[in-house]
Amino acid sequence: MTPINQLNDKQMKRGDSEGRVSTTNVSWIKWKDNRPIQFLSNYHDPDHLTSCLRKAKDGSSASITCPTMVKDYNKNMGYVDYADMMKSYYEIDRKNNKWWHRIFFHFLDVAVTNSYILFKLKCQGRNIPLKDFKLAVVAGLVGIPTTSPRGKQKSFNNKTHNFKVRITLEMRFANVAHIPKSCTIRRCHNCSTKENPKRSRWECSTCNVALCLTSEKNCFETFHKKQ
Repeated sequence: MTPINQLNDKQMKRGDSEGRVSTTNVSWIKWKDNRPIQFLSNYHDPDHLTSCLRKAKDGSSASITCPTMVKDYNKNMGYVDYADMMKSYYEIDRKNNKWWHRIFFHFLDVAVTNSYILFKLKCQGRNIPLKDFKLAVVAGLVGIPTTSPRGKQKSFNNKTHNFKVRITLEMRFANVAHIPKSCTIRRCHNCSTKENPKRSRWECSTCNVALCLTSEKNCFETFHKKQ
C-alpha cells in the first residue's frame, strides 16, 4: 500500500521526489517525470539522488534530479523485459474462479524462468532451449526420464536402445562422486551400439551404468563430462 500522507501530484514539479522506508526496510519512492511514478525496493535509499537526461518539449535534452532507484531501473529494465518475454512462451496460467491460483502459477513461472537464466549464466556453452529445460525440471521433480531433444521423438520401445538405461541430466551431472566399481560384463552405456557392441566390467556407482575404462578408452570420463 502507498503512504496516505504524500505530496499531491499536481504540486510536484518534474524532478521532485519523496520517499518512505517501512519497518521491514522496504523503500517507497515517488518521482515526478512527465507524470508521477512510484517504485518499491528493498535495496535503495530514498535519500540517495542522482541525475538523468530527459527530453523537453522542444526536443532538447535536460538533466533533472532523480532517485538512484530510477537510474538503476532504467539501466536494467531490459533484463526484466527479457525475462517477461521468456516467461510468456510456456506459461501455465489458466483461467480459474479462484484468483489465488493464477498468482501461484505466475510466481511458479517466474521461478522457473529465473532458474533458466541462472542456469545459462552458470553453465555457459550448454545451449538448452527453455522448453527442454522446463521438461528436464519436471522430469527431475517427478522422477521420470528426461524427454528427447527437439525434433523427432524417440520411442521408448525402440529396440536399438532397449539396453540403455534412461538417466536424468540432474543425476548424470550431479555434484557427487561418480566412483567406478567392478560389475558383471555389460554393454557400455556410452559407446556401445547395436551394430558395434562394446562391453565393460566397470560401472558408475551413482548412475549404475556400465562404462569402458581401459588404457585405450575412457568412456567413464567422456560420459560424465559436461558438453
